[in-house]
Amino acid sequence: GGSIVSLDSAFWGHGLDIGDMFGFFPFHLGKYMVTEVLAPGQYRVWPPLRKDISPDDFATLRPVIALRLEGEEAATAARDAAFGINLSMTLVEVPDYIVRDHFTE
Repeated sequence: GGSIVSLDSAFWGHGLDIGDMFGFFPFHLGKYMVTEVLAPGQYRVWPPLRKDISPDDFATLRPVIALRLEGEEAATAARDAAFGINLSMTLVEVPDYIVRDHFTE
């Protein structure tokens, strides 16, 4: 249920452990969690990669994801006299390919 990713030793590429999260850039929306360390710099990640990566892509500890409201009733925002109270939102991740299809038409 995951993908295997190999990272170079530069900076922190061989220092990840189970539970660590990272992403890729440029132009890659997705956040991945290490679920297994196979060897130094080689990791099984979840969820499976949503977009192919290449040697020209960079790994980052500050991943970027796209989110949307789960539906029309997924947000509530009651107001008090001075500020919002009982605020809530239910968000779901939008896969990279859907974002690219929508914004590059």
